[in-house]
Amino acid sequence: MPPASAGGICFAGEKREQGCRNERAENKKIDTSEKDFEVYTQVKDAVCMIDIEKNELIYMNEEAKNISRKFLADGNYVGKKCYEVLHGQKTVCSFCQNKLLSQEGFLLEEVYQPFLKRYLQLKSILVCTNNKKVRFQVLSVINSETIKLEEKRIYEKLEEMRRTDMLTGVFNRSYYEEVAESIANDLPETLGVTVININEMKRINDQYGSVFGDAILKEVGKSLLEVFEGHCFRIDGDEFVVLSINQTKAEFEQALKTFKEKIKVIKNVSTAVGSSWKNTGLDMQKQFVTANKKMKEVKDTYHTHLHSIDRKYFKTAKKLLQEIHKRMFTVYLQPKINLSDEKLNGAEALVRKLNGKGNLVPPIDFIPELEQNGLISFVDFFVLETVCEYIHNWQKQGKKIYQGIC
Repeated sequence: MPPASAGGICFAGEKREQGCRNERAENKKIDTSEKDFEVYTQVKDAVCMIDIEKNELIYMNEEAKNISRKFLADGNYVGKKCYEVLHGQKTVCSFCQNKLLSQEGFLLEEVYQPFLKRYLQLKSILVCTNNKKVRFQVLSVINSETIKLEEKRIYEKLEEMRRTDMLTGVFNRSYYEEVAESIANDLPETLGVTVININEMKRINDQYGSVFGDAILKEVGKSLLEVFEGHCFRIDGDEFVVLSINQTKAEFEQALKTFKEKIKVIKNVSTAVGSSWKNTGLDMQKQFVTANKKMKEVKDTYHTHLHSIDRKYFKTAKKLLQEIHKRMFTVYLQPKINLSDEKLNGAEALVRKLNGKGNLVPPIDFIPELEQNGLISFVDFFVLETVCEYIHNWQKQGKKIYQGIC
């Protein structure tokens, strides 16, 4: 492709070096003689240039002429309509992209040559020169083999899309049913079935939104593919199934262990996992029922534990709020001194707790526990409210307020 400048394009010929030297130089007028485009005769690509306002050819190199195969008696292509020479049409092509090119600046398209019964691939870039919009175009023939390969690629892509869950990247329920039927008709030597369900998915979506929930689903799907690689399926909103075919029991159990460890380190993600592995009397449906039952048992245990944590949390939170109400917490202001002038320029708010006898409790004895229980925010808001109350009282008394209290 020729080098482009801010004002247009630099062409071959006597003045091309001078024209490329300065982007602000006056554009050279397009000469309709092919001599001015002789640089394109040195390349293997088929190249032509079209005035897109008039749909007229400005230039064609020999390769482009050979591709068009619509030779003119006088051999003069300049000024001829592009749709006539390239596509054998008497009027502007119904698929003409000239207007779109004016907006996009670059196009890659495939068009059919009816008079030669074949396809062309066209790569086009918009060039503005001498107040003209010029289409610089590279042409290439798409042979039947290329078309077959492209059709195969498209078919494979569509087939992949048909089988895949677009959100998580694992296979979908429809393909799961196909594989299940295939396994039932041709049993493997061993079969492992794993059912995975994400805990608290509804609460996560309700509390944090579907975008956050989708991110968790993606993380689980990614982990499944990294560990199990093969037949991983999303069969419901928050439920996955993995089919492990012809794996030994040791391999199957190791994969399960790896997956569980992988999930543990992902923040905000918890799963219930149930599984079944057999090497005799294989029945995929029965194994699914067994694995699903085990998964639900794990899920019930999780909910029991969660409810226990919730009860403990609310009990501890109630006790903390009572202590705050009874003024068992107090706030001290530690002065901040500017060392350059040794003057007070603010203070740091420190929270302290009093025991039943009115003695101070060291922060190390209550702060870590509140942070671990997720209750520290109650104390944070108490400190903020207290500091605001201090400032309000100082303002009423006409005292100087420092900006550096934190």
